[in-house]
Amino acid sequence: MAAWGVAPAFLVNAASFAVSAVALAGLRLPRPPAPLAAGRWRQQLIDGARLLTHVPLLRLLAVTQLLAALSAGATSALLVVLAGRRLGVGPDGFGLLLAAIGVGAAIGPLLLARLTSNPRRPALVFGPYLLRGLVDLVLGATRSLPVALGALTAYGVGTSTGMVAYSALLQAEVAAEARGWVFAGFDLLWQAGRLASLALGGIAADTLGVQAVYRLGGALLLLAGTVGLAGLPHAVRHTQA
Repeated sequence: MAAWGVAPAFLVNAASFAVSAVALAGLRLPRPPAPLAAGRWRQQLIDGARLLTHVPLLRLLAVTQLLAALSAGATSALLVVLAGRRLGVGPDGFGLLLAAIGVGAAIGPLLLARLTSNPRRPALVFGPYLLRGLVDLVLGATRSLPVALGALTAYGVGTSTGMVAYSALLQAEVAAEARGWVFAGFDLLWQAGRLASLALGGIAADTLGVQAVYRLGGALLLLAGTVGLAGLPHAVRHTQA
């Protein structure tokens, strides 16, 4: 952006959606199910909500998802404030910070594919929460741009590997007919948590400072990872039973 302005960034983003559309056009989908009878969708919505609250594995994942969302909304939105106030960089430096996240996110799944054939292990599902929590604590403490770039690269690795492991666990443990409702429920939790985080994060930044927001965000992610690692083996056993 510093060299060419903002237009190329939007053009590249538009091109990425076009490439995604071409890739998805090659999918061969199974025959769609028959339309739901009148009122049946309401019962399925209720059944989906019950799954998230009554199945131990899904309940655990929902709790950790919400804790992570309460962290991610504020810290993502306030990265530009952190860049200016703490790191003392302008738009070019902020662009580098975002690029570091992107580089890490691209590296993460490649590392995961090379290191393991079973991404559903507890350390791979919830370890990324701990990594991202530590990154937030580093960002709240440092004034060094190189340190922040390294931390955000690690954040990108944790985000992408965590998404792969999380989705793989759900795909393996949730019955096919319930996956749509389960994924929709988790997305609702994620977006609601991020929205609350954006509102609360702005208030916290004004009253406590942007450093405090990153410390609180890091604490929430560390809590999510700890709760998940402690509870996942027990939750999987009860779900399978």
